[in-house]
Amino acid sequence: MYKRHIFEFDPQEDLKKYPVWFLDGSHSVPPWTPMFAWTWLNHLRHGHIYGCGELSIPTTRSSDWREVDLCAYCTATPIEDQQEVEQRRAEFKEKLKPLIDDYDTLWQNVLNEMHGYYDKLKQFNYEKASIYELYKHFNEALFVHNRMWEVHFWWMYAIYGAYWWFEDLCREYVGINDNSPLWHRLIRGFDNDLFESDRRLWRLRNRALELGVADVFRQNEAREVIPELEKREAGQVWLKEFREYLDYWGWRMPRMMEFNCPSWVEDPTPAIGHIQQFLLEGATFELDQIRPRLAKEREKAEKEVLAKVPAGEKDWFVGLMRISQRAGSFSESHDFHFEHICHALFRRACLGCGQRLVQLGVLNEPDDVLFLVPDEVRKILALPENYDFRDFVAARRREWEEAQHKERPGLIGRLGPEEATEFMRRAKDPIIAKITVGEYIPPRPELGADLYGIAGSPGVVEGVARVVMGEGSVGEIRPGDILVSPVTYSGWTPAFALVRGIVTDHGGSLAHAAVVGREYDIPVVINTKEASKKIKTGQKVRVDGNEGVVYILG
Repeated sequence: MYKRHIFEFDPQEDLKKYPVWFLDGSHSVPPWTPMFAWTWLNHLRHGHIYGCGELSIPTTRSSDWREVDLCAYCTATPIEDQQEVEQRRAEFKEKLKPLIDDYDTLWQNVLNEMHGYYDKLKQFNYEKASIYELYKHFNEALFVHNRMWEVHFWWMYAIYGAYWWFEDLCREYVGINDNSPLWHRLIRGFDNDLFESDRRLWRLRNRALELGVADVFRQNEAREVIPELEKREAGQVWLKEFREYLDYWGWRMPRMMEFNCPSWVEDPTPAIGHIQQFLLEGATFELDQIRPRLAKEREKAEKEVLAKVPAGEKDWFVGLMRISQRAGSFSESHDFHFEHICHALFRRACLGCGQRLVQLGVLNEPDDVLFLVPDEVRKILALPENYDFRDFVAARRREWEEAQHKERPGLIGRLGPEEATEFMRRAKDPIIAKITVGEYIPPRPELGADLYGIAGSPGVVEGVARVVMGEGSVGEIRPGDILVSPVTYSGWTPAFALVRGIVTDHGGSLAHAAVVGREYDIPVVINTKEASKKIKTGQKVRVDGNEGVVYILG
């Protein structure tokens, strides 16, 4: 067994350092290719260190990460010295003030920086490049990827750190936490850039009706739609508008946390599939009608909450509240501008280099490069005539394929679920607790539910379950379904316009399913651990997003 990198899990050493490790089921299930695993455990981990260090996050300097069979495990790293915690808290407070005062300018500045990098990567010509130019380009793509995780976690720790601080104050002054219906009403009712992408996709659906080509979508498989549209003059008009849409909004990946998943620019089939879903009977896109109502509910919730806050604490409370209310919008906007585009462009760089290495006889297929790690790719690009990695890659592919079928424990270590959650709370790492792992919610037998989880979005709904185990099945979602999945990805947001409720196995209160579900005003229960195994497609279920429980009715 080869050792991919220094972050491969070592039971003897790593269980001495930390009492428990949590499976990152929100991102690394199903298991990653070696290239993505390497970047996650190197670049993302660096991003955590950077974000915590630059902002002086009070209770942790970073999470720590390891790999087990191409899946990620993470652990919290609480700072135990209370004097240091208080010093860092004061520093963190000062560093949050510019964000409170001028969020929009700071956000636009970082978008300008990242899109400047992206534009340069997009312009690279792989066919005309020399092997040395490919070497330099691959290193530039690595730099951009690493920089993305730096700015990503500066913003994420700032906003989600403020979110947790605000939750603490709400718990103290108002008696609510981030699972409470009042909390959910307090932080929702905001637009984001992925919703704008979906809105424009819905307009393309309407254009298909206006141009009289909707029948092409209804009568053909998704992969056949574009060739059929090319045969009609009206279809060519629609395709021109669609390609203009893809130029900017098409850098989306059905699974954004991988490099083996094409973006819509590379393969527009998923986008076509969503338009087909939008054309189904009963499909609607009601975000713009829902949001004004949610905004009014938010204003009412703000008044209710602020009435309970001591006068001398209101200014800071309101400042934290304003940042926390950005959490949902930031969540989906940053997904598009950071992970989706950056990962799609890094995939492009990998495949561009892989294509040349196939021509040179080093690899069999361009995507073989995803079964290498960056140091190996750079070594090959520097002296390609010295290497033949075909058998080596074949062995790694076999290991990756075997890893897809392995069961993994949610926890590794000496702590049970409740103790592990308490250990995680001590570190107050919002990325671990609020997104990646989620807090353990003990069952409440008095409710008689079949599944217990976190209340991600309020409301109660009954409907027929649609179990979706991965991005390849998102197109099966139909209007009125209850979506059940291990996790949901931000590449799936168009389908959220169709569903009546959501249940997931993994994630915390800031996980994608919870954030988007709140804005669609549909009940969501997350972190049930086993919903996708216990519920079958076609079963009727009741989703109680107020209590965080699910009932299987038939």
